[in-house]
Amino acid sequence: MFSQSQMEGLEYFVKRCQSADGVVRAVAQNVGLPASLGGGSYQ
Repeated sequence: MFSQSQMEGLEYFVKRCQSADGVVRAVAQNVGLPASLGGGSYQ
């Protein structure tokens, strides 16, 4: 089972992924991945 804090952290992470596609792409570019890989799976 997940602890309460872990569940909150996971929920926060998912919301970040859903609402910050531009940030995800920027991070992907920063680590050397194509922008399409950074954003495509979050659509």
